[in-house]
Amino acid sequence: MQNGNIEEAKDLIEKNLTLTQKLIKQVHDFFPNLVIGLAVFVIGYIIARIIRYFLIKIECKSKLDKSVVGFISQVVYFFLILVTVMASLTAMGLDPSSWVAVLSALAVGIGLGIKDNLGNIASGLMILIFKPFKVSDYVSYNNEIAGTVININLVNTCLETIDMRRVYIPNSKMTSEYVINVNENSVKKLTISFTLSYESDHKLAMDILELLLKSHKDNLNYNETAVFIDKFSLYGVDIIGRCEVLTSRYWDMYYEINKKLKSEYDKHDIHFACIDKQLVKK
Repeated sequence: MQNGNIEEAKDLIEKNLTLTQKLIKQVHDFFPNLVIGLAVFVIGYIIARIIRYFLIKIECKSKLDKSVVGFISQVVYFFLILVTVMASLTAMGLDPSSWVAVLSALAVGIGLGIKDNLGNIASGLMILIFKPFKVSDYVSYNNEIAGTVININLVNTCLETIDMRRVYIPNSKMTSEYVINVNENSVKKLTISFTLSYESDHKLAMDILELLLKSHKDNLNYNETAVFIDKFSLYGVDIIGRCEVLTSRYWDMYYEINKKLKSEYDKHDIHFACIDKQLVKK
């Protein structure tokens, strides 16, 4: 009985040794291919990074739209990475028919998981083709978020707000919701509006505003400057002043006019309307 157990133990040990030797041999045979495959991947990855770098550099030396260059560089980069992965798997000695089938199944699964992002990619292409806005434009999204377009990539558009926050909006939203492109026209109408108290001299107030607008260095058209009474509200007289200004200088002129206007009105005892909170509650 003991001799039988010893023989069984010997057979088991021999089988384990045989399996271990086969495994070691397979690892030994596969190791060179693994090293070659990893080397191919690293080299391909470096080449892809270099090509993307040079594509991005092109935008600084050419007249190509920054949005187009950024989008194309991302597409080319991901395509090169995919080719690199396929080449490295082939270099490892894997059967192409087997891993192509695996990649196909994986692609279907990923496609179902990111079907919303596929819509974003299509929307990104529409933005690049029809160009409702481009990189460096100041836009307002859905009258909720406003900022400068920093980047348009495969799935979203990045806006940088005035307070230096980065906001990422899906491309599908940028094409389905309404977007105001502030920079599309190089010239804008500057509008200064306020409510004057009924006790103040509205004619003097309008003359001061008109003088400030006409004398400002950023006023592009002296003859198109206009100041008028918009309406009579419950609290006072609504005054509006308008003139033409470069889009790039809009906010500078707006804040300068407001500052000077307040100083001049204080000198001439002109007061803005004050809302009576008690009257509002009633």
